[in-house]
Amino acid sequence: MSLSEIQCPISREVFLHPLLCEDGFSYEESFITRWITRNKRSPMLGSILQSTQLRENRSLCAFIDVYKGMMDRLSTRRLPVKSETKEVGLPDALKLKFDTALGHYYKSTLELDECCKLMADVYNLVPLNFDVAINYGNILRFSTRFDKALLIIKTLKHIRSGTLIPKYMKVRILAESGKKDQAAVYLKNVAGKYRIEDHLLIDIRFMSYSLLSTGNRDLAFKIVSTYLKVVPNDTRAVSHFIYINLLKENYEFVIEAAEEYLKTNPDDISILFHQAKAFTRISQKKKAVEIYVQISKFSVDKSVKAKALYEAAVNRDNNAEFAQVVQELEESYNLDPKEEADGYLAALYADKKMYAEAEHWMNVCANRVNIMDDSVYLGIRVQIEEHKGQYDMAVSSYIRLAEIDGANSIYYNNKIDNILQKMNQSNKP
Repeated sequence: MSLSEIQCPISREVFLHPLLCEDGFSYEESFITRWITRNKRSPMLGSILQSTQLRENRSLCAFIDVYKGMMDRLSTRRLPVKSETKEVGLPDALKLKFDTALGHYYKSTLELDECCKLMADVYNLVPLNFDVAINYGNILRFSTRFDKALLIIKTLKHIRSGTLIPKYMKVRILAESGKKDQAAVYLKNVAGKYRIEDHLLIDIRFMSYSLLSTGNRDLAFKIVSTYLKVVPNDTRAVSHFIYINLLKENYEFVIEAAEEYLKTNPDDISILFHQAKAFTRISQKKKAVEIYVQISKFSVDKSVKAKALYEAAVNRDNNAEFAQVVQELEESYNLDPKEEADGYLAALYADKKMYAEAEHWMNVCANRVNIMDDSVYLGIRVQIEEHKGQYDMAVSSYIRLAEIDGANSIYYNNKIDNILQKMNQSNKP
């Protein structure tokens, strides 16, 4: 069996949970289930599916288990220090494709699924190239394909010695997949073996991202600021330092640093978002709106465009402009229901206290995501529950929010206390 036969024809990635469809082809569970909710035709043949029933492809699962076992053994066995197969170079024929995929990812000029497909094509040909593997794992992490990302990261430790990047990547993946306690313990074990000075020789951004994902903002700030004194022209470190200062509420610094950074990196959408957020926090909403509108015009990533439109609408008081943004988001949703326009519409209506409309779009969201596992959507739903007087359900939602976001458990406990007071008042004769 060839490698292509254990890859989903939709995502072009190695299967995690292959399901056999009525058309005779197997597809990755998460992709085919989303496909058939909005399209009754075969992804491969284009013909109408007579049945949308899916079943596990057990024989394929067995082969994939063998493949994963081989990958695990490859990741744990020791290679000779002088082995020429330790790391494979990137051929010129693939370098262009790799650079293209990476450029689209950083600038959000292509859908995230497409970036994954482009990088998967390169990775499957050169899985022992460190730069390809680490960037592919990072894109998978960003697209919340955590199991697949962990599998890729696990193979990195034998490719290049003397770097802690794979370990810090693992911390981020664990933390972002909801395993923050496990991530914190793992990070403590890794970081405890090295001095801060050692990290200057590795990759400071990966370490600080790992610290941020486990709530250690002050230490992340200290490490990155120390690093920038040594390497002041590292643009990605500067970008990350701006983000840390946004988290630490140093808004004036964020605005000034972003302005300087954008002179040489005008298309960095993440920094534009950080700068706009800082303007919002110091009540300069007009400037924030200008930046959000700028992002919505030049970004081709539908989810980024939807987020920018949402933020622009939230920071505007003009009802006519609000209606225009709603129309644009609805058009975006109609063009591609799998994107996040439905969530932004729900959030937008909830922010305007238009709860009937917010509830409609939350019901639409429920067909795409598991709301109970997403703090953003769950936060919108609890607003609707409170408005409708469904206090028992609101308490359950806040308890779940506290489980997801352990760092803000005190905030959620206060919310629960307030709801319990409302319940007592509503029960009084």
